[in-house]
This record gives sequence, structure tokens and C-alpha cells, in this order.
Amino acid sequence: MKTKEFIKRVEELGYEINEKKFLDSVICLIISNSFGIKVGYVAINKLFEMNIRPDECMSKELFDLVVEYAKTPIKDREEEKKFLIKHKYLVSKAICQVNLAKNKEKNVYRVINCKVDNLVYQVQFTLNEIEEIKQKLNTDLADFELVEVKE
Repeated sequence: MKTKEFIKRVEELGYEINEKKFLDSVICLIISNSFGIKVGYVAINKLFEMNIRPDECMSKELFDLVVEYAKTPIKDREEEKKFLIKHKYLVSKAICQVNLAKNKEKNVYRVINCKVDNLVYQVQFTLNEIEEIKQKLNTDLADFELVEVKE
């Protein structure tokens, strides 16, 4: 289970979740009920590290979510990094950067002034997708640079 998905599902159950780093470099997600009382935690960067304080108010769904997340291998918890493929030299009419984009409907590539995926264009790519683009277009993308997408 991805960390983002875990946080979203815990919040949908009505709990609050906060990240905290402990002395031994374990990063945990602290879970609190609607009254601000801590009901447990689960480690982000350590397998099977969790503590839950069950009581009559806690939902079975929360318990199951915490256990499922704690069992998820560390490498499978985080989303793959995504990158914009920014052209080094070209700019738009508005003097903005342009990025390589895939037209999802026509399965063709072009450069456009866009930084987020939309219904027509994909502009954020994983490293694996970038390698596929290089092969498909028979290029090394030398005129482009990768810019990591920050959330």
C-alpha cells in the first residue's frame, strides 16, 4: 500500500495523521482520533513497526489498514518519482519552459507549455517511461533535461 493511499484512507475514517521522526531515524505516522488522542502509529521506513491502542471507539477498518500498511515492503510504499522532460533551448511565446508531452489520444509526442497531466496530454513521466520514450523515438533526449516533479 502506498503511503499517500494509507493517509487518505485513514483520514476518510475520521482520524488525523501526522508525521514524526524519532531519535533512531524511524519516521512514523501518528494516528489520532477526532478528540486529538493518539491511538497509535506505524513506521514509514521500517517493516512491521506499529503500535495500536485498541479501544471500543476504534474501527476494525483502521486496525486492518495499519496492519496492511505495516506489512507492505518499504520499496512499495512510495510513489515512483515523476519528471518533466524540459527542453533546454525552446521556450513558449510567453517565454515559459516547454516540456515533452505525449498526446494520449493520438499516441504522439510534442513540446508544449504544460507542467501537469490533463485529459489529453501526459507531461509527467517515470524513469521507466522516459526510457521507453527514448527507445520509441530513437533518441537520447540530449536537448532535454529532467526536472523532478515536486508535490
